[in-house]
Amino acid sequence: MKIPVRLLSLVGLTLLALNLLVFVSARYVFCRNYNELDEIAARKTLARSVSLLQERIAGIGRINADWAQWDDTFRFMADGNRGYLDSNLVDDTFRSLRLNQIVYLDTAGSPVYGKGYDLKADKAAPVLKSLLAHLRGDPSFWLFDNPHWNREGILGLPEGPLLFSAATILTSKAQGPARGVLLMARLLTGDELRILSKKTGLPFSLRASRLSQLSAAGALPAAETSLFAETRLQHLNDRDLLGEVLLADVYGRQVLTLGTRLPRALHLQGNDTIDYFSRWLLVVSTLAGLLIVFILHCLQRSRAQQQESEELFKHLFEQLTDPIFLYDATGRFLDLNQAACDSLGYNRDELLALSWQGIEEPAAASSILQMSQQLGQQASCRDEMRLRRLDGSSFAVEVTLSIFHSAGQQICVALVRDISERQAAAQKLEDSRERLDYLAYHDVLTGLPNRLLSFDRLKQALLKAQRLGHQVAVMILDLDRFKNINDSLGHETGDLLLLEVTQRLKACLRESDTVARLGGDEFFVILEQIKNPEYLEDIAEKIQQAVSRPFSLNGHELYMTASIGICVASEAVETVQGMIKHADLAMYHAKSQGRNNYQFYQEELNAKCHEQLVLENDLRAALEKGQLRLLYQPQYELADGRLVAIEALLRWQHPQRGMVPPGDFIPLAEDTGLIVPIGKWVLQQTCRQNRIWQNRGLPPIPMAVNISARQFRQSGFVAMIEQVLIETGLEPRWLELEITESVVMLNSAIVVETLMELRKMGVRLAIDDFGTGYSSLAYLKRFPISKLKIDQSFVRHITTDANDAAIATSVIALGQSMNLEVVAEGIETKAQLALLRQKNCQIGQGFLFARPLTAEQAELIFRQPLPGDGVFDPPHKSLEPF
Repeated sequence: MKIPVRLLSLVGLTLLALNLLVFVSARYVFCRNYNELDEIAARKTLARSVSLLQERIAGIGRINADWAQWDDTFRFMADGNRGYLDSNLVDDTFRSLRLNQIVYLDTAGSPVYGKGYDLKADKAAPVLKSLLAHLRGDPSFWLFDNPHWNREGILGLPEGPLLFSAATILTSKAQGPARGVLLMARLLTGDELRILSKKTGLPFSLRASRLSQLSAAGALPAAETSLFAETRLQHLNDRDLLGEVLLADVYGRQVLTLGTRLPRALHLQGNDTIDYFSRWLLVVSTLAGLLIVFILHCLQRSRAQQQESEELFKHLFEQLTDPIFLYDATGRFLDLNQAACDSLGYNRDELLALSWQGIEEPAAASSILQMSQQLGQQASCRDEMRLRRLDGSSFAVEVTLSIFHSAGQQICVALVRDISERQAAAQKLEDSRERLDYLAYHDVLTGLPNRLLSFDRLKQALLKAQRLGHQVAVMILDLDRFKNINDSLGHETGDLLLLEVTQRLKACLRESDTVARLGGDEFFVILEQIKNPEYLEDIAEKIQQAVSRPFSLNGHELYMTASIGICVASEAVETVQGMIKHADLAMYHAKSQGRNNYQFYQEELNAKCHEQLVLENDLRAALEKGQLRLLYQPQYELADGRLVAIEALLRWQHPQRGMVPPGDFIPLAEDTGLIVPIGKWVLQQTCRQNRIWQNRGLPPIPMAVNISARQFRQSGFVAMIEQVLIETGLEPRWLELEITESVVMLNSAIVVETLMELRKMGVRLAIDDFGTGYSSLAYLKRFPISKLKIDQSFVRHITTDANDAAIATSVIALGQSMNLEVVAEGIETKAQLALLRQKNCQIGQGFLFARPLTAEQAELIFRQPLPGDGVFDPPHKSLEPF
């Protein structure tokens, strides 16, 4: 087809003019707003940066407010207790809180004590002289009219801007009288700017404003002063803006300028968008013109394609694998394909001589002619029926009918598809679905209702009880030590046992009751229409008697017991989950009471469980938040007072609970597995501290560390010890691991192998709390132990209890006969020391010599032997002058 050249030129020029008009209009309408939008975005970004800086100050404020309401802080300002400073104003405090200055002021605003820290050099430093001069020069800044006074902000000092917070020192209950003011501060250094840059994604710079720009200093305003003073913007080029924020100090003076380069993102993006849109508009318009030409060309080709499609249809008609029938209104066949002949067993001529009545199953619910009559104005319809082959057999088909007209005649088209296999598959699927439904709600092994079905039945029972005024109770039953059956006799025997238990439980209950299996060896019982608690006790005892009868399985006679938890529905607990939770708590309480008993749920169980959960959550965060502390207690040669070892002691400084005793959190760490990462941290810290002391020229001595049973059983324990020694550079002979008697008796063969590996490595080994366990002397002589520690429970009453004295004497004699060192723990009196020396005990440890010390305090005792009277008072550093 020929297209006139003039028409093509006119269409092209029109499209070009339209594109140019759209481009110029877009530039005029949108571009003038980009600069204004960029400036708005820049101001918001700068405001967010100031907010982040205020959050840094607020973070110091929260820490300061917490410290200022410690009872220890309150007492320190009253009596100057040195122990408070030694425990809290240590280097780790400055590192972890990222503080440079901590200053205590009295109620007159005069500094009492202060300490500084250089975070970059990681060492202590004196309090900034300019800060002290400021405090003394403006005491009115620190005077307050109410006991809850506090202030925070920026101070401009020669050393740099100082982010600070000051708060009144009160008791933990926020009561007075106020003892003074606690000030905490951090220099606004490059590190702080890098943190700010990381959070905003912008490079920041900081410079002090000239004095000529500052307003005169005066009394603080009544309200808290904002950091934000003024924002300045300057267009550097087409891509960047220079943004500056003038920051005000606590006096309202503009002392700092925070600057950064901001991209003109909207300006660039807008221009790029207009250019991009214009190019695409040009492309689209060009394509539209080409499409018009293409449509004209396609019209010419449509006639030829129609002819080709007819030939293609005829080809496809013959090649289709599904039968196709063309017939008239009487059902006589007009045409059909080869697939129709193959499916029915006729040849083409034989089939064309027939009609639909000749191949339909006589008993069919509907016929093709009925479907054709019902088709009406619909484009097509579909139905299922059965057709009869030449050999007399029949098969199911799906017939799709449609109608078209040709040369004034109505022709029906029937597409037939064999669905015999599909129907068979559908039936099989239905059978499988019924089986899956059963498995979804029943336990595979016992056939009992599973967790899902039993919970639904409990829900229905509760609704029924509310409607009829009945009582509902649930029991959770757990077989005691069932794991031993699986481990020793195999899971096949364990499964047989569960089946037998199932039958016994059913025999103990009514038909209206439900017994289900929650999983493993845990069963669940729903009891409806309960008349009184005595009935529940009778059922529980009946179940326990049934379970306690011997089981004869696979040639074994087994005896089992069960622990049962019972919960009765009440106003306080009327939900499914609530009853399950409370019955579970009662069951675990029964376990804790020695097993083989039943317990009713009591509210105290929930409170105890909640308390343990809260403590566990706090303990999980204690290591990450730096709340764990290590103290050190020396061990002395009792004969000459020589320092021979130091034991590391773990403490938890909880922010709300204070110092948590080890007896409260160590067992919890054992149960939850947290003792593994905590124990590794203790090993790393103690080995690193021992190496630090050696590097400072102090005489090397062993560092004793307690190892829990769970740590010792942990896979890769020996490899972990070796890795810690390599990382810290400590020689193995200066590490001493203390294990309890119960650990060495866990599995003697494995224990001996582990201890031999440690001993071969060069690590020293000791048995802690000796005399409280059940060690066998036959096993003890096999272990490569070098030291026995007499438990402090025997030392405490050694001078007043003849039995304790006899035990201690026996342990000392045993250690001497086996060439083992013997350490007496918990020596607190001179009488105890004298008796232990008389019994030739080599080493002693206890409050009589020294209480647990910080690393700095422990360093002072290395070169000082034990005094002749056995009392060692480690020197304390005096308060540093300002």
